[in-house]
Amino acid sequence: MALAAKRRLIPKRAHQYSPPPPPPTREELRRILNTSRNAKTRAAVALMAFAGLKAQYIQTLTLKDVPDLNVQSNTVQFTKTPAKIVPQSKWRNTYLRTFTFLCEPGCTYLANFLKERQGKGENLTQQSQVIPFSSPSIIALAVKQAVRAAGFDFRPYDLRRYFLTSLMAAEAEGLIHREVREFISGYVVKAPLTLRRPTPQMEQMMREAYRKSAEKYLIP
Repeated sequence: MALAAKRRLIPKRAHQYSPPPPPPTREELRRILNTSRNAKTRAAVALMAFAGLKAQYIQTLTLKDVPDLNVQSNTVQFTKTPAKIVPQSKWRNTYLRTFTFLCEPGCTYLANFLKERQGKGENLTQQSQVIPFSSPSIIALAVKQAVRAAGFDFRPYDLRRYFLTSLMAAEAEGLIHREVREFISGYVVKAPLTLRRPTPQMEQMMREAYRKSAEKYLIP
């Protein structure tokens, strides 16, 4: 009993909370993209920073999940930009799934990588992985190496934070509505019912809002 009472008298250590460092700036992102070793890594960086995708969603992404991408035997072409991307969702109910967009520079990085694969003789189908990595941890490692090569110490997730904070800045300027920002950021539970199954007109409105936001805040 005495020992138990003594333990209660020992003050608990205060929890040391260290706030995360700020996400990359546009200039720092440009440097990361320019110093990436190969087209595969640049495409992964672009999907994280411009579409806000986490590594686990990049790993499961297939060509059929990019409906605005047209891949033929010798050509790779986006029919629309910004391009719509529908990541594989953890939600079984399709009513709770979201989609995001990829700006024109991101589409260019992705198209260059797909053309490189075609040039090596790979037959791309709708079931082909957009970026063939064996696991999310391998994606994170490749992105981390690209960040280190550029001389920075950011985490791979900080590229998604770049996407999130850029859209928040765009919202503050009135370029994108909060509900649209949350929807394309993957926060499906917060999205209103009208956005969960948008009409073609509403989807085009969302695409245009993303385009304006990307031109002002996302594209380095």
